[in-house]
Amino acid sequence: KIRILSALISMLVLKNWYKDKKVCANLVLDAWPHLYKKFPGKYAFRFASAYIDYCKLTSNWKDYLFVDNQLVACMFCRIPNRLSFSKKVFFIFISFVFLLKWIFGYYGKTKSLSGFFKANSLKSKMIIKNNSKNTFEISLFLVHSNHRNKGFGKELLDKFLSFAKNSGFNELSLTCDSISNFGFYEKNGFKRTFSCFDPVSSFLDNQKHDIFVYKKSL
Repeated sequence: KIRILSALISMLVLKNWYKDKKVCANLVLDAWPHLYKKFPGKYAFRFASAYIDYCKLTSNWKDYLFVDNQLVACMFCRIPNRLSFSKKVFFIFISFVFLLKWIFGYYGKTKSLSGFFKANSLKSKMIIKNNSKNTFEISLFLVHSNHRNKGFGKELLDKFLSFAKNSGFNELSLTCDSISNFGFYEKNGFKRTFSCFDPVSSFLDNQKHDIFVYKKSL
């Protein structure tokens, strides 16, 4: 009976995890429609789902905002080098599964993925170079296009700012590209500290975009 109950609980957890990931993936595609240029049709959703897995596993803070039982915004944040051992192990496992799916064409053409990985690696080096050790980083911040300019993004941001400040962090950072709503961050006290060519957005959108690094003292 205990084994059956444990199996049922595991199935329920996995079901909720998949449902949550599916909803978040749709939010990613709403914010980044240019993903369809490199990953057409079902491959865009699969890639967005994998990206959500990555963000969740590397985040120390996750928050969601629902309106009428519909997810309208989410925020994932991380502290560099502060992931638990279990998260690190699970991340390695997920990465291995992702690699196998990539090899067998689950995400579409391997050329598109290899180009993305090269661009993302270059972008990550830029971010690390411009962040200090005591910096809390916003890794993913999305608000559905039908619910923008309603205060939902600010609600999530204010909640996280309070948490980060009370946790002893003195700086918050984020990166966004030139097609993002970077004016929102500037209105909320973030200052642009660095800008350069964005290899990821440029690769996905087939045209040149810049990347901006913003920071806010707490």
